[in-house]
Amino acid sequence: MSKKTAKPTADKEITIIRDSMNYYADGLEAIGESLGSRVGDLFGTHRLSSIELQKLYLTSWIPAKVCTIFAEDMTSEGVEWLIDAEDAEFLEQQFARYKIWQKLAEAITWARLYGGSIVEIRMKDMRPDLPLNGRGDFLGLRVFDRWEITPDTSKLMTGEREGEPISYQVSPRIYAQNYKLDASRAIRFIGRKLPNELAQVNDLWGESYVQLLYTALERREGANVGVAELMKRCHLRYIGVKGFWEAMQYGHEDQADAILKAMSVINASQNISSLTVTDSEDTFQTQTFSFGGFKDIFNQFNEDVAGATDIPLVRLFGISPSGFSTGDTDMKLYAQAVKRDQEAQLRDAIYRIAKVLLETNGRDASKLDFNFIPIIQPSQVEKAQLAQQSVQTILQVYEAGLLPPDRALSEIKRQAEQTGFFASVTPEEIDALKEPKLPMPEGMTELETNGNAV
Repeated sequence: MSKKTAKPTADKEITIIRDSMNYYADGLEAIGESLGSRVGDLFGTHRLSSIELQKLYLTSWIPAKVCTIFAEDMTSEGVEWLIDAEDAEFLEQQFARYKIWQKLAEAITWARLYGGSIVEIRMKDMRPDLPLNGRGDFLGLRVFDRWEITPDTSKLMTGEREGEPISYQVSPRIYAQNYKLDASRAIRFIGRKLPNELAQVNDLWGESYVQLLYTALERREGANVGVAELMKRCHLRYIGVKGFWEAMQYGHEDQADAILKAMSVINASQNISSLTVTDSEDTFQTQTFSFGGFKDIFNQFNEDVAGATDIPLVRLFGISPSGFSTGDTDMKLYAQAVKRDQEAQLRDAIYRIAKVLLETNGRDASKLDFNFIPIIQPSQVEKAQLAQQSVQTILQVYEAGLLPPDRALSEIKRQAEQTGFFASVTPEEIDALKEPKLPMPEGMTELETNGNAV
């Protein structure tokens, strides 16, 4: 009876072993095919579709951060309005009320992901096909990605917005009704700028930044997969059993059953008392693998990704670069890049939105101006040091007799824009330091006092 009950058990265990070997063989074959396809995709030969871009945005944190970080940094600090204080406060309230900064950040995010987006200025007239009327009522902003927008490239605009389409056909994914949108109501964002020939093929849109880093991302993810597989095999144990393969052959079910039973005993003893029990003729060995050098490899992959996206390691990955750098220089260069993109992409957008807000509320927008607030602000200690150096320089020039007192105090007050010190100095205090003009003697003209009389 024991043999009859043992055979099915042995046959079952042997089948499991064979199935496992086939499973790993199939897995290795799949890995080989995957690596082969990845090699074919190197150097940008594989163009990502909108569905693939969506999947990467949803499943990989790096593409998601590449698209959102830059957009957040461009809009997080806002602007300093260089207009009347009452109008500046009004714009701040309206930007917060209509969530304009959030809408602009969303538009920049989709532009970096898909290569383009549109922000629609929505008015109460509900006639998006007509040119914008600044005397209407402002309702808010709505954002569309490039796959919801079809530009009319048959005729392009001239003037300040040279080369942009004159209108768009909007096909919202959330709201099913399609409509025509005039360019005066559309704020356009593109991703990475393309040469004219490629832009024409791409309906005048740009390219996705995720496409740009795809090669670097593939290499990094491939390294992650490889290291994960190695981690599973970093500590291997094996036992040499005499006649093992002979017992596994067909017709030796009793011997196979005995070996499998012995393996079960060994596993049980290891779990209970951490002992490995074998026959004196068996061999038992362990192999441990180290992972030296992998950190340097991953750092290189991280630097490739950061270089492809123009975002420093400390901002994208939260780690400092290798070597003696602390990342401060990289962040300053990054802040300059954000500043350039703000001037190139956001200045016109903010100006147009602010102009509509002012005009639709009966306010004057002729002197509208602003400055972007830098994303890296100096600390209080740095501000104090800068103020001290600036004041010392101004005093040296004043003591040399090259500046009158009122001009010196005026220059000191101007430092408040950067340092925050001396902002309380009033124009009256500056005027009080002006040197009084001496009255001219009676009967003498101004030309005579200057020695210019004939």
